[in-house]
Amino acid sequence: MKKQTARLNQIVQYLQGEPLLSVARLAEQCDVSDVTLRRDLKQLSDEGIVHVVNGAVSLNLSTDKLRIGDKYFISQQAQKQIEEKTRIGKEAAKLLEPNDTVVIDVGSTAYFFARAIPHD
Repeated sequence: MKKQTARLNQIVQYLQGEPLLSVARLAEQCDVSDVTLRRDLKQLSDEGIVHVVNGAVSLNLSTDKLRIGDKYFISQQAQKQIEEKTRIGKEAAKLLEPNDTVVIDVGSTAYFFARAIPHD
């Protein structure tokens, strides 16, 4: 993967963890200059992936963009087919019995399953 593509994915990952970051903080986290980061943010903004306003950056959660290069963004995928995933999660949770041990892997539907597991 190209260095810039890796950095673009890194920027998106940081923004998934923190909904709003300053350009300066993001440049520091990516270990690049403000100029390099602003060039990357321009590309992400042009593609509709981020919003940049007054030195602050946030993800555009309404975008259908799921990938930069070959990267898959689960947080964006989780916003699709919510009713179906909720139903699947609830049905899967019904299969659990007391004292079961469950390992949940990654995936947008797995999140809905985890939410459906009873607290008791």
